[in-house]
Amino acid sequence: MMAFAPRTFIAAALSLATGIQARRSASLLALTFFLFVVLMDAPAWARHPRNQIGLTLTLRELSFSGGPLALAASLTEEWRERGKHILALIARYFVAIPVLFYSFEQFLRGDHVPGVPPGTADARVDPRTRRLDVPGGRGLRGRGYPVAGW
Repeated sequence: MMAFAPRTFIAAALSLATGIQARRSASLLALTFFLFVVLMDAPAWARHPRNQIGLTLTLRELSFSGGPLALAASLTEEWRERGKHILALIARYFVAIPVLFYSFEQFLRGDHVPGVPPGTADARVDPRTRRLDVPGGRGLRGRGYPVAGW
C-alpha cells in the first residue's frame, strides 16, 4: 500500500505532461491533496491549535490542491462554463489564502523564514537607501549571493 501513492503521483505527472486524460488527472490530483488536508493535516492542527506548524502544513497542502484544480478548470469543456468558473474560483482561494498567510508569517515570525540566519531576523528600513533591509540578507549580498533588493 505504501508504494501506491507514489505510483499514482508518477502516473498523474506523466498524464499532465503528455496531455493524455489531463483533466481527469488534474482533478484527481487536486482531490488527493485536498483529502490530505481533510484527513491528516486539518485534524492534526485541530488537536493542537496553538501549534503553528500544523496550520502551516494544512495551508501548504491546501495550496498544493489549488494548482491542479485550476488546471482542471482550464481544461473543462465549454458546455460546463458555469462549473469552470466555480472550480477556478475555488482554486484561486486555495492558493491565495496560503499565500496571504505565508506573507504575514514572514513579518510576524521572521526567525522561522528559510534562508534567514538565526538571530538576524530584525528587518528594518535602511535610512541610507530607504529600502527594507534584513541584516542576514546584507551578509549574503556581501558574500556574492544574489539577494532580492528590497
